[in-house]
Amino acid sequence: MSQYKECINYLEKFFNVLHSLGLAIMQDYYTSKGYKIGIEYKATSETTALLMRKTFDVEFDEEIEMFGLLSILIKSIKSRMFNKSEAKRTLNEFGISEEKLIKLLDKLAEKGITEKYNILGADSSPPFLILNKKHLKIL
Repeated sequence: MSQYKECINYLEKFFNVLHSLGLAIMQDYYTSKGYKIGIEYKATSETTALLMRKTFDVEFDEEIEMFGLLSILIKSIKSRMFNKSEAKRTLNEFGISEEKLIKLLDKLAEKGITEKYNILGADSSPPFLILNKKHLKIL
């Protein structure tokens, strides 16, 4: 088997695992005339950031940290069920301390965008509340 085919087989297996974990999607890929020519694999942004961190020697720590914190803000807006347990899991996935999230939320709370971090709440409670979505222009 050629190295190219081995590589393609490896990548397909890899993306099938990511897909089974909900970290990637597979969708049919078509030409501009509508002919199916294959399957396209797409990984989530979080997955891509983690893969970059583990694959390259280049340090993306600040970018990954910011992305992780923004990811928590986005998840909080998109899902009413987002809770402290999920926030802590996201922090852990990105290697970010809870203290960094607390500092970010303190700054956003000063501007009236969010409440401060819900330190005393149970893991099933929201980590914070967003008070003013209009000021979160990233979304």
